[in-house]
Amino acid sequence: MRYFWTVSDAHPPELLITGDGSHTIRRGGGPTYHSLHGALTESRHIYQEAGLRALLELRGQNPKSSAEGGERVRILEIGLGTGLNAALALETCLEAPLLRIDYTALEPFAIPLGSLADLNYDSYLRTGAWRVWAERYPALYEEWRSQGQGAWSLESHGVGYKLRVMAQPWPCSLEGLFDLVFWDAFGPSHAPDLWEEESLVAMDRCTAPGAWLVTFGASGAFGRLLKGLGWEVQRLTGPPGKREMIRARKP
Repeated sequence: MRYFWTVSDAHPPELLITGDGSHTIRRGGGPTYHSLHGALTESRHIYQEAGLRALLELRGQNPKSSAEGGERVRILEIGLGTGLNAALALETCLEAPLLRIDYTALEPFAIPLGSLADLNYDSYLRTGAWRVWAERYPALYEEWRSQGQGAWSLESHGVGYKLRVMAQPWPCSLEGLFDLVFWDAFGPSHAPDLWEEESLVAMDRCTAPGAWLVTFGASGAFGRLLKGLGWEVQRLTGPPGKREMIRARKP
């Protein structure tokens, strides 16, 4: 049984070079998966630096050093895409040996094996994080394709990274509570339901007290919806080509 429609079933992804030299893709003439001003720059700025690393610093851990007792961060990503954000989280994990990350991503449209292999992120990510991701992708892809979800983990020399990918659209029921949300779905003009109240209410239900959300989105309507749920909303400087981004904190 097939659980999801794949990109290759309709339109082969178009590979594009962005402003910082890193790749992104576009499917069937639709939106690109990352900013054309710089795919890697965008993901680092929003999800790694303003998201995961800033949260670790708030908790008192330097992401580039070990700390007594370590840290555990449970991440939810809405829109896995190419897996770049997940690989950057792995990079952070590999640079902080006592950091443990449990990463859950929702993505109904998997990237075909050949298209993922063409991406040049290995030239940009440190610690071999993209190589680890790409080497594990074929098995993940087949499991994800046949069963509707896939998983792998890395446990070595203090590193703890667990990845689970689900082919379900959002909103859906998830077990556990998350500390950090990467809201990286297509924008409101292409996926309007993901930027509406029902989606955010579901997100609020599956996040822990003090959880963070980071996103490239910066619309006033999205910020007001988060505030209506009691979240504290910050408007931060965005990556190149984007004046602002949102980071929000649950009380």
